[in-house]
Amino acid sequence: MHVKLIAALALFGTLPATSFGQEPEDLLKPIQTFFAGIAARNAAQMREPFQPQAPLVFMRETGPSQSTIEQFSDRLATSGTTKMEESLHDPVIRVKNDLGMVWAPTVFKIDGKIDHCAIDHFVLVKQNGKWLITSFYNTRAAC
Repeated sequence: MHVKLIAALALFGTLPATSFGQEPEDLLKPIQTFFAGIAARNAAQMREPFQPQAPLVFMRETGPSQSTIEQFSDRLATSGTTKMEESLHDPVIRVKNDLGMVWAPTVFKIDGKIDHCAIDHFVLVKQNGKWLITSFYNTRAAC
């Protein structure tokens, strides 16, 4: 599985963002709002850029686990007081009309120290002029 992930990273890392008349960076704004909500442990802010009941899928060695944005944000908002921070690096962004995706390596820090690295994949749709996250996938990766 790790070999496939590394091969995908190599392939996607070489492709330019394709926007078809859209600004690819606009797709990063809802993700930044989500990450700011995580940092603030603010459930409403985490949910803001998502469609209601959007699925979140976390791939782990034991297999996938799934929750909704509501379940995830409620759990994170009340799970402690440590400082959490997630950041994207070198995102691959694709947009065609009102459908977009962002795929990127991330670093997740707790209290300023790297806890883990991952690959995040967001699928977004544009509704009423606003990009919303319809699903989020996450898998751990080497830092």
